[in-house]
Parts: sequence; C-alpha cells; structure tokens
Amino acid sequence: MKFKKIDLFATVEMLREAQRRGYTHVVSPRDRSQYGEKDIYALPSEKEALEFAALNGDWYSEPLERILRDLSLVADRYDLGEIAHVFRDHELGFRNETLADDLKAMGVHHPMLERDLMDDFGAEFISITVGVEDREAEIHLYPKVIDGKLRVTDFSVVVDRDYGHIEQGEHKGIDSRELERQFAEMDWNNHAGGKVISNDRKWFELMAQAHIYCDHGSREEDPEYYNRLLLVNSLMAKYIKGTDMERDLFAFDKSSMGIFYDTVMFPRDIKIALVAKRIDEPDLLRELSEQAYLSDNQKTLVMNLNNLENLREEMANLGFKKELIEQMEEKMKANVADFKLYDSVEATRGRVDMTLFFKQSGQSDYYYLNKFEVCYE
Repeated sequence: MKFKKIDLFATVEMLREAQRRGYTHVVSPRDRSQYGEKDIYALPSEKEALEFAALNGDWYSEPLERILRDLSLVADRYDLGEIAHVFRDHELGFRNETLADDLKAMGVHHPMLERDLMDDFGAEFISITVGVEDREAEIHLYPKVIDGKLRVTDFSVVVDRDYGHIEQGEHKGIDSRELERQFAEMDWNNHAGGKVISNDRKWFELMAQAHIYCDHGSREEDPEYYNRLLLVNSLMAKYIKGTDMERDLFAFDKSSMGIFYDTVMFPRDIKIALVAKRIDEPDLLRELSEQAYLSDNQKTLVMNLNNLENLREEMANLGFKKELIEQMEEKMKANVADFKLYDSVEATRGRVDMTLFFKQSGQSDYYYLNKFEVCYE
C-alpha cells in the first residue's frame, strides 16, 4: 500500500486505514527535508519492510502501531499550524536525526529523552540527572527550533550559588545579623505543613522583616539595595536549601531557583560527563565554560579536558596530595612545556622526597607524567 505524506492529520487517517487492512510496518525515505510530500509504503510484515528498505537504499522501517500511537497523541494535543514547523520532518515518529546527533554529542542519547524533549519542546529547559562516579549532577538541556527542526545546542550544569562575602548592615530598623539569627532558628521543614502560603505567624513575620529590609525607592536613590537583596538571598540559600521550603518555593515560583543555584553553560560538543565530574568545582566549571565558547577549536578543548582528567586520576591513584594535583593543573593552564613538582612524606625510617617530571608533547598540547624520582633520607 502506497500513499503520500501530506500533513499530520491526513497521514494519521492514512495510517489508520493501512492498519485496518492488516499492514504492520511502514517504510519511507530517510529524507531530511522538512517540506513537501514524501512517499510512504505500508507493508504486511517486519521482514518485508526491512527487505523493502534495504532494496531502496537509505530508507526507514518503523512499526505502524507505534507511529500511529505517537502521531495520534500529537494530533490530539496540537493544532497542525502550531506544530508543522517542528514535526514536519518526523511526523511519522521517525527519529529526528539532528536532535539525536545533539544528544549523542553530549553523551546522553536515549530514545525516551528524545521523546521527552519533543513532548516539551516549548519548555525553557528539560532537567535530567547524570550519575558520574560517586556523585550526581543536575543538567539542564535547552531545546530550541532551528530551521524548523528541534535541536539542543547547549546545556548547563547546575551548581550551588556562591554569594561570597556580603557586608552586614541595618535598614529601616532591621539589623541583618538579627535577621540571620532568626533564619537559623526557623525549622524550614516544618512551617505550617510546608506550605508557602502559611498561617505560621513566626514564619510570616520573618519573611515580612526580610521584605522590609530589602525595601527600596529607586535604585538610584538607594545604592545599597542590591547588597541588601543579595544578603537576604544568601540567607535563604544558606538556611532553606534542601528543606521542604525550597521544594515549595520551586512549586510556587520556578524563578526562585536562581536564589539557591547557578547554571554554567556549555555547547553541545562537550561531553556532559566530562564537566559533571567537576560539579564540586564551580569556579573551574565557569573557566571551562568560557574556554568552550571562546575556543576556536572545540576538539582541542575536549582533548585538553580529557588530558587533565586522566592526569588527575593518575596522580590520585599514585597517592599524591590534592595540593600537588592543584599545582599540576596551574602549570598546565599556564601552558608550561616542562615542569617539575616536589613532594615529601614522613615514613617510619625518615622522610621521603619525591620529584615528578611533566612534559608536554611536541606534536600536541598533551601533557605526560614522564617519570618521578624517590629519595629516602
């Protein structure tokens, strides 16, 4: 049975008719074009569909039932005009190869993740959790439509927001030190059942004081406003993060996430696992992010990231101190071609001095731990 792909709704009806006639699979050209008609063949078995696809070169073969289910859901949820620009090139449930390529480049490709992104393509971001070694990292994927195709060209790593040192002060009779004392005393897991809209008077009074402390006229007339706002946000991050209150705030206002967390952006060509390993080093992540977007050669950056990671693991496995590993990183970042590091440990029979020799390859930026010497005193 042969028919033309015309539009979403017409295609759904044609597939239903093919199913009624006993066809189980469909094949179609692997055509990346978004527009125009396309030949579609329905066949009575998977074997015949695969043979047909092989005979005709680069064609797809897909189960009719699965495609029909996916398309029916799409047709029920959207008007054709709203989705044609996104679903035109995979409206038969075929994998959107460009989206798959994006996910593969980031190292997180999975059919279910593709489906989630397609279902929520209007969302600001899709959140996933990536397990790396003994830790987990929250990753945000940013879907966008480019030339009518759904893509994910960037992702971010979620890290704790660092407010640094903020000067304490007083405003409208409220001392920030007293404000912090009350934040510290409050049980944020048990405030009137964990609801943002609360009848808990103590909680209500504290939040009212925080609001008054931040109150301002205009920013020009009140240059200290921003400092006060940062201070209150830092108190929320310090005492509310990880509690029921944090969860309820997110449910009430998703933008409140910015109080507790920061995001560090990366282009899709960087493997997520490579940067997720550094979830506990936000400053390094920001530095890598800047390099990733400014670097003219993404492959070189990825190679250097792998090189640094491999040397860190090698040093750790050999039992060298964290401080020594940090010295190595500083030398590598400074692009010192050949350098030595020194360390010493106390042993049962005296001190052991060690010298480590690092050398940069003459053919690339790769560094090697060339050798290390041990001297007993």
